[in-house]
This record gives sequence, structure tokens and C-alpha cells, in this order.
Amino acid sequence: MTAFTLNFDVKSDTAEGAIAAVDALRASSFGQPVSDPATFGPPTARRDDATGRWSVVYPGDAENPAMIVVAAAAAAGGTNGDIVFVTPSAQPGTAPTGPPTGAVPPPPPPPMAPVGPWKPSHLVSGRGLPAWESPDPTKPAVATLPPWLEVQVLNEVGAWANVLCLNGWQGWVDARQLIKRAG
Repeated sequence: MTAFTLNFDVKSDTAEGAIAAVDALRASSFGQPVSDPATFGPPTARRDDATGRWSVVYPGDAENPAMIVVAAAAAAGGTNGDIVFVTPSAQPGTAPTGPPTGAVPPPPPPPMAPVGPWKPSHLVSGRGLPAWESPDPTKPAVATLPPWLEVQVLNEVGAWANVLCLNGWQGWVDARQLIKRAG
């Protein structure tokens, strides 16, 4: 079993209501014993006074946490914004370096359209991996891919790889942190 944490931003009047909303989502869509077995610890909820929403954090253990993370994100996407799946923020300095100071970077290539069925070519390393919308280290990471997630590399630009996930999400990651699948 591998430990992981799920983070949600929840619209609710109370901490109990926020946790109950995530519990209901979990019971109906992810972490199920047959499809993707997982055990979950007790959740915590903290109110963000600026937004009035609740940050709900669920610790868990699973054989394949990447499947739980993808399922949780997909389930939250169907709640009309009442529950938002939040990925942990990336650590500073984890992006591949850009061009030398003063150099004008070329525009990023357009996202690649997948050709044929999704075919995983690489794995995310065991530490997980921050991902960006474009190969630009001056912008913040928009997501963190979980450890051992299978991805398909569509294109490489320098030290960057444009990856496609099974759920159709695309982003740019540090290609040096990907592990090529055998075969």
C-alpha cells in the first residue's frame, strides 16, 4: 500500500457539511473495494476566511493511488464547483530551466493532438511530478502528477515533455523525471 493525500475545496456552511459532502462523493465514486480499493484516515477541514470555502484533506493508502487521484478529480468535476479537487502545489525550483537570462524564448509549441488510442510510454517517478500548461518555468505549476502514473509522451522540447494522461489531461513536465516503460 502507498500513502497519499486527497485535497478538496468545498462550498459548505460548516466543517461537518464539507466533510459529509466529500464522504458522499467518495462513497459513490472513488476508493471502492472492487474497482480501486483504498483505506482512508479521518479527514480534516479548515475554513478559508477569504473565500468562505472549506479545505478538506483526506489521507489514505492504496495499491494504486494514481487511480484514486484520477477518479477523485473526475468525481469532483461533476459537482458544478461545489467540490473542487485541489492538487498540492509544486515545490519551487522543480521546473526545468529555461533559456539564458535575456534570451527571448521561442513560443511553446501548440498542444499535440493524440494520434490513435492512448498508449502509455512513461511513468512518473516515485516522488510525483509538477506539471505546467506550457514549457515555461516562469509560470506556476498547474498540477502535480502522482507517483507511478502512466503517461504518454506526445512531444519533447529541450528538457520538457508534453504528456497525455489516460483521462485526456495534457501538460508539460520535466522529461528527465519520467521513467520509460519497457516494451
